[in-house]
Amino acid sequence: MQLLIVAGVLALATVAYGQSNVELHALTESLWSSDVNRASNNDVQFSTGGSTLYTYVNPSVLSRPTFAAFRALLDNYIPEIGIEEPPCAQCRQEEDAFINAILDTDVMQQAWDFLVTHGFASSDRNSFVQQLKDTWFLKYSRSQGRAMDSSGFEHVFVGEIRNGGITGFHSWVQYYQEEQAGETELFGEIERCNPHPILTVSHSWLGAFKEIGGWYMRASPEFEIAVFTVCFNARRNVGCNIMLDGYPSIDMGKLKDIPIFWLKKTVTKVMVNDFNKNGVWDAEDCKTAAEKIIKIGNLTGAKAEEVLTFYCENMPSYFQTATNITQWIIDDNNYRNDPNSPPTVDEWGEKWFGVLDLDGDGIIDMAEYKVFWDAYGLDPDYLKPQFDFIDTDGNGKISCQEFVKASSDYFYDTDENANMFWGPIKDFKMI
Repeated sequence: MQLLIVAGVLALATVAYGQSNVELHALTESLWSSDVNRASNNDVQFSTGGSTLYTYVNPSVLSRPTFAAFRALLDNYIPEIGIEEPPCAQCRQEEDAFINAILDTDVMQQAWDFLVTHGFASSDRNSFVQQLKDTWFLKYSRSQGRAMDSSGFEHVFVGEIRNGGITGFHSWVQYYQEEQAGETELFGEIERCNPHPILTVSHSWLGAFKEIGGWYMRASPEFEIAVFTVCFNARRNVGCNIMLDGYPSIDMGKLKDIPIFWLKKTVTKVMVNDFNKNGVWDAEDCKTAAEKIIKIGNLTGAKAEEVLTFYCENMPSYFQTATNITQWIIDDNNYRNDPNSPPTVDEWGEKWFGVLDLDGDGIIDMAEYKVFWDAYGLDPDYLKPQFDFIDTDGNGKISCQEFVKASSDYFYDTDENANMFWGPIKDFKMI
């Protein structure tokens, strides 16, 4: 079993799963806001500037019932892949105690209700308890059948070691306990977009190394089990929808070679264009954008048809095929690095300029640009600064050349100065 524990928001194709991306977004946001057991900022304090992470953890947090039950499980495993844990009756009792503790929380009840509603779980408590035990504690092999050496819980939360590398290990509590025991070393934070609850770091553990690791900082065990169980059932093997504090999460393990600032720009344009709130920029969003421009610009006849044609017929294929935001970013980056894409991008920019040049006079003035701005619901405070950024000669008019250059720079450049096209750069959450 492999849990895709954090991924992005999914596209139209996922409707076939029986639950929409919007539903999954709403659920994960609700789970986060309902997580009353999670630690506060004052309860857990940390710094990524040295070799140790935590500067203070309130002991009372770790003694809360679900935390205590979770911690009791952490020493039940041998981290080396290929070595099977011996039989342990007490371990089974601790697993039962943990499942019963989290099932008594509102967070886990919400997740259970969601799974029942969509046919992934029984409404009978005993049946669901068994399902959770099978999902998280059923043993399986990560050593090609040589040993039953792993489980979902061990991999995701405790961590495992193979050939000097760490797999899994996505628990802030586990990291804290191992750090207190002197078994970890921090090598720095990958990137942080404040404020968000996911920490992404490089670290060692028991002499093994993880280049990109991370966890939900301060989250309760029930929140993590709830989110991961929903994802395992609702989006198995395709990537799940995680939205926390209004921002998508992306799988940094698949994007580690892509410049961080370019990632931020790409997330920004996806979020701006995500009218249907399913998390990717897709064909339905393109149609909505066209309709908004037509309405706000009071366009009719041939001009309205031009807008619809451009938005509905000129997008790359991944606007139809990407199944989550991580894949969308990968496809967009591949398109960016395709030697055949630069003329296509410039041609696309020229057509887009023609669409926004509402009166056909060869320039986009502030009134025409405002139609574009308002159609996308962008912050009015950034309207003039962005117009002026694109209008490089400062004549109060955007030429086709200026527009194409600004859109192309936004798409290709990793320079943080080339950031003015879709409004303020947005953050994302990574693991």
